Amino acid sequence: MNRVGELENKHILLLQGPMGDFFTQLELFFRKKGAKTFRIGFNRADQFFALKDSYTPYRDKKENWREFIKTFLLKNRIDKIILFGDCRYYQNIAIKEAEKLNIDTFVFEEGYIRPDYVTFEKWGVNNFSLIPRDPTFYNKDIKVKEPLPTYPNHLKMIISATIYYILAYLGKNSYPFYEHHRESN
Repeated sequence: MNRVGELENKHILLLQGPMGDFFTQLELFFRKKGAKTFRIGFNRADQFFALKDSYTPYRDKKENWREFIKTFLLKNRIDKIILFGDCRYYQNIAIKEAEKLNIDTFVFEEGYIRPDYVTFEKWGVNNFSLIPRDPTFYNKDIKVKEPLPTYPNHLKMIISATIYYILAYLGKNSYPFYEHHRESN
């Protein structure tokens, strides 16, 4: 089932993303379905893992991000945003600006519901999630299709993270104002 909706002729922005090539694979999938894709990154590692023809670097100060993303969304007629994590500074602002423009937002998060799975929700995850908060909801007899396990390749994750942090560190002069959401050491 397609949870993102129609893809053909849609303009989709992928904002940053997890370390590695996951968003690149997702972007290629969207293109096969007829979407035009865009990607914004904040450091040399984001740039390394992105497709070159759709990549836009953001190298300005955090204070200017709101105006930049608003202009980007309008100029490129973005229909949908796919991003990773909704609590990070840049993602949080992008979500707020997208809401004002009635742009659908979809958020990935590492398995906070179930380990080794990725959560994917429309509008937000974590405290922004629209999943029911009432515990009685989960006591109902609901038939749920068993999700496919991701079978994480820990070596690939380690290599991707190592490459990511090395490139982000070595390329920090190219993105002088970027502040990562966690320590990069």
